[in-house]
Amino acid sequence: EAEERLSEARDLAEAGDLEAAAAVFESQIEESKEDTEAILGLARIRVKQGHFDQVNELIQKVEPGSSDYDKAQALLAQIGFVRTCQDSGGLEQCQARLTEDPDNLDARFDFATCAAANDDFAMALKEWFTIVERDKGFRNGAAKDAMVAVFRLLGRHNEIVADYPQRLHRTLY
Repeated sequence: EAEERLSEARDLAEAGDLEAAAAVFESQIEESKEDTEAILGLARIRVKQGHFDQVNELIQKVEPGSSDYDKAQALLAQIGFVRTCQDSGGLEQCQARLTEDPDNLDARFDFATCAAANDDFAMALKEWFTIVERDKGFRNGAAKDAMVAVFRLLGRHNEIVADYPQRLHRTLY
């Protein structure tokens, strides 16, 4: 029953019905307070809704050392992506700056961050990797750190992540 409930919540979230998905995740958490899959599902929705304080509360429920701890911590990076994107003027403005000056690594980083904030992780990884190829030490490794956060968020077996971990390692070392 728990797996059916979680599947239903994921389907609702994918369909864009965040409120209904949140309600199902909350119901599952009430039923099983340590269900980290439900906790993380609800936290992802709260990130999309901009309820960052609630995300922090939810993440604190995931114990260090648990199999989902890295995913929980990666959601903090997702909050960072959203905030950085907002501070940079949003996706459209960042895209315009990059189009205007494709060699501007700051514009590329901001665009990649906005892509990640909007769940376009394939684009974000591509752009951050371009930065690492051009300048390994860009912003003290900010592009590398952002990529690693996405690896944790999606999991290394996700098709979007693909061979980026190996490519990143080869480029850096």
